[in-house]
Amino acid sequence: VLMSDEQLSYANCRKKVHLATGWDDKILRLVFIGTLREKKGVTTLLKAITLLRNKVPVRLLVIGPNLGSVELQLCGDLWAQLKGEGLIFVTGMVSRSDVKQWAAGCDVIVMPSLDDGMANGLLEGIAIGLCPVVSTVFSDVVNDESGIVVPCGDENALADAIYSLADDREKMNLLGKNAKTAIADWNPAREAIAYKTLFQSLLSQNLKREY
Repeated sequence: VLMSDEQLSYANCRKKVHLATGWDDKILRLVFIGTLREKKGVTTLLKAITLLRNKVPVRLLVIGPNLGSVELQLCGDLWAQLKGEGLIFVTGMVSRSDVKQWAAGCDVIVMPSLDDGMANGLLEGIAIGLCPVVSTVFSDVVNDESGIVVPCGDENALADAIYSLADDREKMNLLGKNAKTAIADWNPAREAIAYKTLFQSLLSQNLKREY
């Protein structure tokens, strides 16, 4: 059976991750794009993976560098343990062109941030159709129809969200598709308008309070 270019590219990306990690397609592949820092919810994410390790086959691909010194002090032992068990694979710094290939070989883009702006890594994952699992920091980008939103710092809720996707791949694919459609027309101009509208609203509220 002949495959389309899109299907062939998808297969190649899956194979790329498999060759590097040994993870087969039965494993739910999570991906984080960027530098996994304290404010990105690194401890929450690692604890969630620990909760799931004996329940469902889940792995984390980090497209970016290893943990920094601050994060190693916070959760270095757990990080080393999970890496040693093959539950985490870190690509190190890669070119922008390679980010998409690595990410497209995964299933879920995770961003459990405690504090964040508009994370490019999240948008990159959504843009290629990955299902987003995020903290409430990104509730203006992801909703119940386009992903799963969990409370900040809640490893149990994060683990439950990931577990639900491992148990229902059809739901995962649908959420990923919905998320991709939702941000299809999101661009810098639209983002600028959104900020302008927000600032005008806040200014208007302040003026009303003064008078």
